[in-house]
Amino acid sequence: MPLLRLLRLPAVFTAWADPFLGYALTHNSLVDWGPLLLLVISTSCLYLGGMVLNDVCDYELDKQERSERPLPLGQISMKIATTLAAGLLFAGIAFAAAVGTTSLLVAVPLVVAIVLYDRWLKRTPFGPLGMGACRSLNVLLGASHGTAIPWPDEPLILGIAALMGLYIVGVTWFARTEAQISSRWQLSGAALTIVASIIGLAGLLLSQSSFSPAINTVAMLFVVLFTVARRLVGGIFDPQPATVQAAIPMLLFSYVMLAATTVFWSTNTPEYGLATAALIVPSALLARVIKMT
Repeated sequence: MPLLRLLRLPAVFTAWADPFLGYALTHNSLVDWGPLLLLVISTSCLYLGGMVLNDVCDYELDKQERSERPLPLGQISMKIATTLAAGLLFAGIAFAAAVGTTSLLVAVPLVVAIVLYDRWLKRTPFGPLGMGACRSLNVLLGASHGTAIPWPDEPLILGIAALMGLYIVGVTWFARTEAQISSRWQLSGAALTIVASIIGLAGLLLSQSSFSPAINTVAMLFVVLFTVARRLVGGIFDPQPATVQAAIPMLLFSYVMLAATTVFWSTNTPEYGLATAALIVPSALLARVIKMT
């Protein structure tokens, strides 16, 4: 159990939504499951490695603010945690390389972004931007199979990846001081960022009139927006740690729903959207016994 808590295993399923989304954008289906499976494994290694590295870098701070975590409790040694983080990050690169050169070229800067965030950016005002960049790159990792570097000639893919990253910028900003009473101004800024990302995604998809089913997709996105807004407003009015922390899993689950809705829009296949949305189930079940944050 300490190892699973160190990895924060429930959250990894939300990261799977990224390669599902990226893959659907470049293949219009999830049928060719071999490369997709490798990309999911790569994403899992990179995400879990980043989680462990996060606790390694936050060891001194966690001794004061989150003493219940495995490293401050001494349940896992720093040496083991550091080795595990490095091993997972290298494994993520290796699995991406097994998919192809383009995937490798995306995975390497993704690892750089993870390390920069955990080691330096997180403690600066640029922390949320760093985490958002990680998520955007993760979507592009899913889009990397069978293509050259996709974003220069595929503004739609780049736009979707950027907006998904912007959503995570808002979530990271919202959770930035979750261990203490948060500033209402900070929470309000984060909320506006999250809302802007969802509205921006809806506008981008709706603008692609040649794609179907744009209208149904936008309606689904606004259902997600309403769900998210309720949690955001609750945190702003009651910025206590318990309220803010309780909102974060819902915000992450809503991220999966954004990805699932966009997968449905890209493929026009409800089953693929539902398969992506189903990632919430194992995450929610595990979150009952293992904290996501």
